[in-house]
Amino acid sequence: MANNEVVVKGIGIRFKIINEKDYISLTDMAKTKNCKDPRFVVYSWLKSKETLRFISIWEKLNNPSFNRVEFDTVKYFYDFAVHSD
Repeated sequence: MANNEVVVKGIGIRFKIINEKDYISLTDMAKTKNCKDPRFVVYSWLKSKETLRFISIWEKLNNPSFNRVEFDTVKYFYDFAVHSD
C-alpha cells in the first residue's frame, strides 16, 4: 500500500494504491469546491441520480457480491424522496 498526493487548485488530494488499484479521497476532491466545509459538496454528489447510476454500474462491474435487489430499494427511495413533496 502506497500513500500519494497530487495538487489540484492548490489543494492536496490524497490517493492510495492498494493491490494495484487507485483510490482517491472524495473529501479532498470536494475541497477544491469548498475548502472550508467539503461535506456539503460530497452530500450533493451522493444525492445525485447520476452518482447513483455510476455507483450501480461500478458495483455491477467490480463487486461480485453486489446485491442488485437491495440497490433497487435504494433507487426506489431516491425516486420517492425526489418526487414527493
